[in-house]
Amino acid sequence: MRRFILQTALVPVLIGLLGLHQRKKRVGRTKLDGTSNKGDSDKARATGAKGKAKPTGGEGPPKRPRKRSDKPTEPTKNADPKYNPKYTRDDQGRVTEMTVTLKDGEFTSVQSKTQKMGHYGFNGIPPGKEVGQVGMNRGHILGAQLGGTNHIDLQDQDRATVDNKGTLPDDRWKDYENFVTLHRNANDPAMKDFENAVADAVKSPENGGSGREVQYTVELEYSGDSKVPTALHLKAETVDGQEPPVSITHTVPNVADPKQEPGYTPFDGDSVNWT
Repeated sequence: MRRFILQTALVPVLIGLLGLHQRKKRVGRTKLDGTSNKGDSDKARATGAKGKAKPTGGEGPPKRPRKRSDKPTEPTKNADPKYNPKYTRDDQGRVTEMTVTLKDGEFTSVQSKTQKMGHYGFNGIPPGKEVGQVGMNRGHILGAQLGGTNHIDLQDQDRATVDNKGTLPDDRWKDYENFVTLHRNANDPAMKDFENAVADAVKSPENGGSGREVQYTVELEYSGDSKVPTALHLKAETVDGQEPPVSITHTVPNVADPKQEPGYTPFDGDSVNWT
């Protein structure tokens, strides 16, 4: 009888000791690498289920570093004027045509660089582009990927003028001859898709292109006295005497959404066979 009473009294004690032992195992269990997992539960709470650190103090996820382009921001002027763009103006100073001969190795593909012009308050350069304006771009008449200038020299001069509390002449926009105000979607993708097709035609076969020499023309159409074009007529044709001769055209209406214009068809560069 006494043995039964003693065993009965020891049961709760043994259960308590067993529970304490299990808790110690969870906290101080040794991993295969010899380290302890003590504090892992706290770490899991701090990092979340997938092991990523949770933001604290209002911090968001770390930002990815901005990818920098290796392309220059300004093309090199070619010694042969044949490969430099030519701009034609009307009596109001508006560019009505740009034409250039493109050949691999004869022009410098550059990255577009106009973002800071708005920061420095370059209103009206080009006409129709105002600071803070949404949905309108400083478009390149000759695309940057085809060696179109960003007018970096003029930007630097005008930035210095603004920094010194000076004012720019009202007709300063005429010096930025490669810029024109375009609706965002008219600029990209409507115009850019055609420009990319021309770039592919000119690039050497080693760089994935067709190695053709191309005459590229942009005609700008205006309404009345407006300095913002209503449409741009793009044309590219081979001039190297090689077979096959290729000529492509595309008209870009300068509107908010060219796809909504009656009769407009987006340009399909994949449909062009340059070789």
